Amino acid sequence: MLQINNLVHKKAASDKKSESVTIKTKEGAYVLLMRLGATKRLITHLQLVGEAAESLIIILKQLSVPFDDNFVTLGVAIHDAGKIAFPGELDGSGSSHEPEGENYYLKTEWNQKLLDVA
Repeated sequence: MLQINNLVHKKAASDKKSESVTIKTKEGAYVLLMRLGATKRLITHLQLVGEAAESLIIILKQLSVPFDDNFVTLGVAIHDAGKIAFPGELDGSGSSHEPEGENYYLKTEWNQKLLDVA
């Protein structure tokens, strides 16, 4: 579970409002990202990467590898948040989204451990 003080959707950002949100699931992370301005294409990308991660999670569990599967699932769900600002990097090359993603995380109160891997 992650406690964050999120930014309100870009359209309401001028209101300078924030609210406390508890993210327990990847679906909750997707909702937050959509409120921050994520496109349907970005959410679909994150869901597809999440499906691949779920397959790896199953294998790691079968091998009795110790890890926090919820942590991995949430990290995968938010790993490309910076592509909200750089949607062209969904289909093209570029790394401008990486520092922008960090800016999203720093403006919220993401778990620092999750920030380090996302």
